[in-house]
Amino acid sequence: MNSKSYATKISIIVALGGFALGHWILAISGAIPFLREDFQLSALMVGWVTSSLVVGCMAGFLTAGFLSDRFGRKKVLLATALLLSVGGICCAIAPSFIFLILGRVIGGIAIGWGLVIAPVYISEIAPAEKRGSMGMINQLAIMIGISAAYFLNWLVLDLVDVHQWRWMLGLVTVPSVLYFIFLFVVPESPRWFALKGEVDQASTILSNIGGEQYAAEQICSIQESTEKTQQSTSMLQLFKGKLFTILLIGIAIGSLQQLIGINAILYYAPDLFEKIGGSRSAAFVQACIIGIINIVFALVAMRLIDRIGRKSLLVIGIVGIIICHLVVAFSFMGAKYSINDESIAKLKTDVSAELMGKIEPLKDRLYSSKKVYLTDLASHLTENEFKDNKLNILKSTVKLNSTVILVAILSFVGMYAMSLGPVTWVLLSELYPTQFRAKAISIAGFFNGLSSFFIPLLFPWELENIGEAATFFIFASIALVGFFFILYKIPETKGKSLEEIEAALITKS
Repeated sequence: MNSKSYATKISIIVALGGFALGHWILAISGAIPFLREDFQLSALMVGWVTSSLVVGCMAGFLTAGFLSDRFGRKKVLLATALLLSVGGICCAIAPSFIFLILGRVIGGIAIGWGLVIAPVYISEIAPAEKRGSMGMINQLAIMIGISAAYFLNWLVLDLVDVHQWRWMLGLVTVPSVLYFIFLFVVPESPRWFALKGEVDQASTILSNIGGEQYAAEQICSIQESTEKTQQSTSMLQLFKGKLFTILLIGIAIGSLQQLIGINAILYYAPDLFEKIGGSRSAAFVQACIIGIINIVFALVAMRLIDRIGRKSLLVIGIVGIIICHLVVAFSFMGAKYSINDESIAKLKTDVSAELMGKIEPLKDRLYSSKKVYLTDLASHLTENEFKDNKLNILKSTVKLNSTVILVAILSFVGMYAMSLGPVTWVLLSELYPTQFRAKAISIAGFFNGLSSFFIPLLFPWELENIGEAATFFIFASIALVGFFFILYKIPETKGKSLEEIEAALITKS
């Protein structure tokens, strides 16, 4: 059995977890409008529903390295699948807001484990010349899971009349259970076996991947690498010398991946598209397009990552992201708000005649400031009337180039899906020595999760309090800083074995 067939087969099975993760993460996007209505959630509470997942993720990130070094990569992946199933069931049957948050946290722990250990496992089993593209299989599976979440949410919206959000969140258990079953045919990581002194078992797996000579070379390389780093696996070693420098690079790229705003878009896509003038059904269809774009551009990245390299993909992607954010920001800056005959015709289907009479004094006034417009609107309505009808009034009375905004948002998703989205995890799985890899990615993953927590938590509040334009200008500024960081600090790892990367970054003086 050759390296391509055996290693690829194993990587595909492990990557099935990526589908479960992607579906789990984005199922909430369609549920948000219904959760807001059923539980009467404020903007900050909506942020908590989405970000509670990340609280669990951070716990998963912090423990993934220790657990996988102690018990093995495979056992942690099995636990991942199990917790994903349990968390999905909890969310589906949630009788209260608190119970829902609990289910999201349980699922988040599993997602933290999966995001760290799956790339580690694949990097440790893949031949050097295929490691980038095989690592991308996991990221592609995540993108497909995201696409499936959007599509299934749209299907539920169309087919189910009650408890739509329970179906949206409950369906995540199906791929999670299947993942648990398939994992039983996957071997343990050969590098983990080698580090534990179980050389015969490591050699057997490596022989299946590339033959006996390949296995002997890899075992020798792993042992030499371990000797050079003095066989210490203490977490404290990561905070010394060159290891600490590489750790900081990992933390920075992991944080950047989230700080540019991707989860704000992915989580709130249907909500955001509805706000720029679409119907709820059309907003769900547009969100499905995001899923398709994710898959297409992830395939582009898979094709290019071992050809042009990790760094080149990151540079191309971050430049595109900056441009997209600026286009969205300037488009929102040009938005105008007016209650006129056209907007009144739209509003009559969504609001009562009594309310229409209350906002009649604002007719034909043109506002260039959303804040001023909402202040005037609120002064003519009761607090509850304003809260319950604000979204419908805004989407019916706003004038902006929604097509440009939609294209820019979709383009941003594409740029992310071929660069920072998948390449970050591939790069993190390559930068560190075998005995430190899981621990280091756990730390970088924790900061990735911390960034991911605050972005979706604050996004609804930002849109409501500082406006869409300012929010996207902030994302663009962060991406610009990230451009210079990638250009000057990220090393290229294309075509090198894990031990060669270690020699170049750490063991050479």
